[in-house]
Amino acid sequence: MLEVCFGIFFKIETVYKNIIALNEPEGYLFIQQNFPPLETDFVGKDVIPNSQKLLEFFKKSYTELIINYLEDNKQSQSNDNWVYMLGVKKREK
Repeated sequence: MLEVCFGIFFKIETVYKNIIALNEPEGYLFIQQNFPPLETDFVGKDVIPNSQKLLEFFKKSYTELIINYLEDNKQSQSNDNWVYMLGVKKREK
């Protein structure tokens, strides 16, 4: 199992290429990411404004097995939008 931790990234294509290079075909990828309230401004919003945009990058090379969204309905200013995805890397054609 390999764990990759990334923070704010402005070259998402480079991050994407590096992550998929670490995984063999039919290897698994687990993504767990949270977002601040989406109606607020936050660092990186211009690159990845929401969980759907994040998953778009990885769906190019991974078939999703499970996707789970969690939204905390409490009225707080903390990170309240979570996405979890388990995917398997597609075989190259």
